[in-house]
Amino acid sequence: MGKAFFGTCGLICTVVGFIGIFVPVLPTTPLLLLAAFCFAKSSTRLSRWLEQTRAYKLYVKPFKDTGGIPLNKKIHILALSYVVMGISAFLVQKPIVWAILAAVTLFLLWLMLVHIPTVDAYVTDDEVAGEHVTGVLLINTGTPDSPKESDIARYLDEFLMDPALIGAPWPIRRMIVNKIVATRPKETAKVYRAFWTDEGSPYLNTCLAQAELLQKQLEHAGIQVLAAMRYGNPSIKAALSSLREGGCTRLVAVPCYPQYVNVCAGTCLKAVCKTLAKMKWHPLIVEIRDFYQQPRYREALADSVRRNWKPTSDSKLVISCHSTLLKDIERGDPYRDQIEETAANLADDLGIDKEMVVVSYQSRFDDRRWLRPSTEETVKTLASEGINIAVLCPGFVADNIETIMEVDKNLRSLYEQHAPDGCSFTYIPCLNDDPKLMQALYDAIFQRL
Repeated sequence: MGKAFFGTCGLICTVVGFIGIFVPVLPTTPLLLLAAFCFAKSSTRLSRWLEQTRAYKLYVKPFKDTGGIPLNKKIHILALSYVVMGISAFLVQKPIVWAILAAVTLFLLWLMLVHIPTVDAYVTDDEVAGEHVTGVLLINTGTPDSPKESDIARYLDEFLMDPALIGAPWPIRRMIVNKIVATRPKETAKVYRAFWTDEGSPYLNTCLAQAELLQKQLEHAGIQVLAAMRYGNPSIKAALSSLREGGCTRLVAVPCYPQYVNVCAGTCLKAVCKTLAKMKWHPLIVEIRDFYQQPRYREALADSVRRNWKPTSDSKLVISCHSTLLKDIERGDPYRDQIEETAANLADDLGIDKEMVVVSYQSRFDDRRWLRPSTEETVKTLASEGINIAVLCPGFVADNIETIMEVDKNLRSLYEQHAPDGCSFTYIPCLNDDPKLMQALYDAIFQRL
């Protein structure tokens, strides 16, 4: 639902609400309150202001992050709602209004007691204080346990059943995923086998190495660091159990994506909160939602480009990032803005014209509306113009099957098919175990503690 929808709803509620002043059968006060909410949702500035209010942090953010509401907050919401409805019933002495209010009362009871899960106490960032044993959870997307079709099928099933990726109701989502899992593992097994090494998944090994390197930097503060995968192993539940056994009372959740996007960082943070609720463990939670503005991250990214690419008049730097649905951006996901800021920062840090940096998006999943332009279309165009390109994927901090197979291999092949002889394609690896990346994560964590 976009801004136009909320704006229209706000206008309708306003008109009907004012009519209610003269027609007592209409619940004027709730309609005007609903109109104010709709207008706020339709305004980006007002939405951002609302997200900074304490009411939003106490009541709305816990639901957005965990899919549930703490019991004490449910009691607050019910009490406030019933006070408003009681006043409305007293002011409007009409049986039909009483009937409507009784229906709303029953609906609210069902919503709070049955439909919306009750989660353990949720602690906002503003409440994080005092002495704690701190654990850090570095969260990445995940990988199958092996390149076997059965392991790929199990991984894909968990991955695709996430409602953040396929938002259809559960029965429909289940049917869609069953259809995909029936054929996709056989198609992708060959790609996974080409990506795998004797040591296992290079992606998983890099993620584990990052956790070890960060652990060394944080040992002096007595902080434990573990890696976890949103899908697959090591699981978030297993990592949280280890931190709990280690006596942690404060948890720093760090999705390893420099820019925030709901289908990656967002679903990682929600999974952490839901897992904590199921474990009935409630440490203080600190969320590192993004770190693309960290000075050390910017330095690391610029240095990696300098090592691999020399800007010339006939070359471009292509920033290729995983695409996301356009409807999520329209709902306020900051991903596109943060990617564009990353590209602008990189141009400034390299001292080059912003026109030399081209932003594109890869890995569209289906025919829905995704962020564009696509990386494939961009590379084809640049290749046909005889432009030398270097491709960087700053949305990832560890090379994975997407960057190695889809970009370095398939995209390189596509470029060579369309470019004249003598043109060059350069893939710039992810930061992986770059010391400055570790320092950027260190800084991001300590700025929040």
